[in-house]
Amino acid sequence: MQLESLRRFLLSLPYATVRRQWGDDLVFKIRELRMFAVCSVDGATLGRISFKAEPAEFEELIGRAGIIPAPYLQRAKWVAVTDPIAMDESELRERLRTSHGLNLAKLTKRERASLGNA
Repeated sequence: MQLESLRRFLLSLPYATVRRQWGDDLVFKIRELRMFAVCSVDGATLGRISFKAEPAEFEELIGRAGIIPAPYLQRAKWVAVTDPIAMDESELRERLRTSHGLNLAKLTKRERASLGNA
């Protein structure tokens, strides 16, 4: 998936925002409250993409070639896709939607209420 296409897709998800953080990484969050995807970039080129996985699918995903536990976030069941052929575009989009949904569900009542005001 191309970086700009991925960026547009992620920003189309409800309440999604993006900011550059940790150097050149693009960090996608739900209204600055909770991150749901991180893209490492080199200029205009997509490097690896990290996201939260369903806990039941975490082990299966990291068992695939080109997918590793996300550095610093593996305890929270995040994976990093390091090889673009490890996952086709439709599966990647579905997994990113899932990550977004998992993080949206973890928002507190106060955080959810703030989404209605934004």
